[in-house]
Formats: sequence, C-alpha cells, structure tokens
Amino acid sequence: MRRISASSRVLGMSAAAGGRFAPRTASVLTTTTRRSYATDDAQREAHEKAVKEGKLIFTLACPHETLINAEPVRIATVPSATGDMGILAHHVPTIAQLKPGVVKVTKFDESGATRDADYFISGGFVTVYPDSHCNVNVVEAFPLDQLDPEKAKKGLEDFTKELASASDAEAKTVATIGVEVYKAMCSALKV
Repeated sequence: MRRISASSRVLGMSAAAGGRFAPRTASVLTTTTRRSYATDDAQREAHEKAVKEGKLIFTLACPHETLINAEPVRIATVPSATGDMGILAHHVPTIAQLKPGVVKVTKFDESGATRDADYFISGGFVTVYPDSHCNVNVVEAFPLDQLDPEKAKKGLEDFTKELASASDAEAKTVATIGVEVYKAMCSALKV
C-alpha cells in the first residue's frame, strides 16, 4: 500500500491518481494561492509603510474572537505581571505575562487623528516582535464600556465571601483568582 503524506492530501493528490493533481483541484488551488499571495503582499506593504511611519502593528485576540487584527496603532499599554508596559513601534522584543487589567490602545481613525480604545482582560500574554508587531493573547477581553460597575462590585463581594469560607485548596484558588479579576475590574471601572 502506498502512503500519502498530509500535504499530498491537502493538495488533492491521491494514490489512485498516481500522485497527480486532479485537474479541477489544481486550478482552484492555483487561483486561491494567487489571491492569497496578492493579499499577503498588499498587507505586508501596508504594514511596512505603517512601521516606517512609526506605527505599531497590533493584534488583540481571545480563543473565540479577534478584537483587533493587525491594525496600525500609535501605542498599546498592557498590564504586565511586573507593571504596566507601554509599547510603541520599534520596541525591544519581549514576551510578558499579563495580569487582569486594562489594555489601552491608541488607534488612528480615517482622518489620521488618534482615539483611545480600552479593553478589560482577565490575563494572558503579550509578544512584541522585532518588526514592530505586537500580539496580545488573552483568555477573555471586553471593551471597558460594556462592563457593568454594579455587577463588578457584586462579583467582588461574592468572591471575597467565597475566599473567606473556602475550606480546601481548590476552592481557595478559584476564589483568589475571582477576587483578583474583580478587584482589577472594579479598579478599571473606578468603583
């Protein structure tokens, strides 16, 4: 029996076809590949231009959603475990753990003016690359204006009570994390 590699299966090759492309698959792949490279080239050129203009290429992503996808921004401020960190274009390459808090991003609008966007995150990691790209990967992120201050206060009260009455290590750990997240949320909302 002849083995077929994973890449051969992706490209539409089969043992029955003697390892040759099926004609229809080859033309679809060629068209798709051309479009992909063209998009990649245009995006790469736009990113290079933005970096030359002193802009950071910023991404904020959760496992289920990308909130900001490779947008040119002026600055991003993230709540690292060792303190808040401001990231501009040409920042030294860095990987840092993030604690619960606010990611503040200064974006450019259509006219070139700047505007701030604030997101509450529950924690994650930031990676700054040498080519002025920055990725923030988090478990959860919400625009700060979508959070309810009353629910944040209630959550802090509930987890504080749970922490006080926790009897085993797992319950204490869960309650401690809850207190940390809700304290940061209340601080961000100034309540």
